[in-house]
Amino acid sequence: MMNEDPYDEIANLSMSRGSKQMESVMEITQALLDQLSQMQASMAEKGDAERAEKIGDLLRKLQRRKADFTFCGHFSAGKSSLINRLCGASILPSSPIPTSANVVLIENGDEDVVVEQAGVGEKHVTLAELDEACRDGLEIRRVHIRYPVPFLQEAARLLDTPGVDSTDDLHRKATEDALHMADAIFYVMDYNHVLSEMNFHYIRKLAEFGKPLYLIVNQIDKHRAEELSFASFRSRVYEALEDWRLAPQAVFFISVKKPDDPNNEWDLLIKLIERLIAESNTMLTGGVLQAA
Repeated sequence: MMNEDPYDEIANLSMSRGSKQMESVMEITQALLDQLSQMQASMAEKGDAERAEKIGDLLRKLQRRKADFTFCGHFSAGKSSLINRLCGASILPSSPIPTSANVVLIENGDEDVVVEQAGVGEKHVTLAELDEACRDGLEIRRVHIRYPVPFLQEAARLLDTPGVDSTDDLHRKATEDALHMADAIFYVMDYNHVLSEMNFHYIRKLAEFGKPLYLIVNQIDKHRAEELSFASFRSRVYEALEDWRLAPQAVFFISVKKPDDPNNEWDLLIKLIERLIAESNTMLTGGVLQAA
């Protein structure tokens, strides 16, 4: 860890205004780039290839100047459908097949899909071929999708990770690596399982990464008001989080399937992501400081 509380230094920039603030961010970023380059060279010289590669990822992240919003959750939680709606297009197949067997990166741009194969390199496929390409978790390291997603601008990327309930060690490692690089984490939960002990254990694990953590309770269209008022259900969720001493940045209750659900907080989720995108420069530098 390079700083006990890396966000303090970045947060202090909010006291500045306009170009002065931007200059301060860029100065900190350049100093960080220099320090990471020295660390990478040192790790490579010592033969620590794994650590050198992770530092290289951080260097590329800073040079790219795009914040990473990482989505994780169970296969049944509707994570891919949620990301598709955010993108305004069916980019990720929503079938039970673990399409996100490896990390899938989505950013704004002209349509292009690149599949990175371990030990082989990159190959270009079409969106129609993506489902088949993502089935083989042993060979595919990551998928990089460029697609017109205007709200991401040139400031952020979405990362779709393997299901957290996967029994595959490669899937778990892919998810943990993506969380290490994340600037904000969104944990997507199925309405029916939101109060499960397993969920709370995983939320606690996510909190240990020290990144801004947001919880999304999806599929609230499954709620039956005749059995329990939605207000009571919501209160139970918050009470359980308090009992587990968990304090996420926010909790959103949404339905991708039924947008007109009266309890749907989709618009609030969109407003949050837009705010994070607007703050992406500050968030990105703080995130790299946290991960280094």
